[in-house]
Amino acid sequence: MVRLSKSKILTYLDCPRKFKYRYIDKTKTSEPEEGSPLKIGIDVHELYEWYYKHPDAPHIDSEESIKRILAENPLSSKYPLYAKNFIEFNMELFNELGAPAYLPENVELYLHDPYFDIHGYIDAVFDSPAGKIIVDYKTGREHPIGKYSLELLMYKILYERVAGDKVGYVGAFFPKGGNKWRMAKIVHAGENNPKKGAFFTIEDEFIVLETIDQVRERIKDNEFDPPDDIYKKKFMCNYCEYKDLCKKEGVNL
Repeated sequence: MVRLSKSKILTYLDCPRKFKYRYIDKTKTSEPEEGSPLKIGIDVHELYEWYYKHPDAPHIDSEESIKRILAENPLSSKYPLYAKNFIEFNMELFNELGAPAYLPENVELYLHDPYFDIHGYIDAVFDSPAGKIIVDYKTGREHPIGKYSLELLMYKILYERVAGDKVGYVGAFFPKGGNKWRMAKIVHAGENNPKKGAFFTIEDEFIVLETIDQVRERIKDNEFDPPDDIYKKKFMCNYCEYKDLCKKEGVNL
């Protein structure tokens, strides 16, 4: 069975040919360019993880405390907007919960479920009376939470199966456009759907698991050539690290 991660699944769904180049052929690419979305995402994730693991993070008493800690890391001055909105995000939690309770229980938590053979890193897991809250950082522009159902529910399934604790909410934090985050309640079997707000149900989880199975079967059957219409000048093809390979192999970009 092919072990899958969020990145592998999303890559295949975006472009099976890219999946083949990256994970089957293991074609080497250059390091992400400065200012590229990939480089920004890597750096910002590193900065946030670094802060949460800093020995002084549990002892803050004000916004200035967070600023002083972040100032130690050069990535905070490299990405001032992302640092500013991260401070606001944590101050909301601090004002409500105090220190050290505002901190996540886990950061960059690696989990592997041998039954479904899926694995991944969860950016942050917070505790709450309603259950664990899984948060994923999104360094691009804000989208409705439904856009991220596959990855967030995959993390939910992973966490509940491996860690054994109930997940109450899943969410995405968007530090680019301000201190914005979107949350969705997890409706477990036997629970009623909420009258307000976004939510995911057990049926949504079944769809995610079915999608994972479909991707796995297609990979097993060497299905890496999607219909031609997927290549009709997709905007992101212009920024793909494999665009020259595609052109060399006759794909019309």
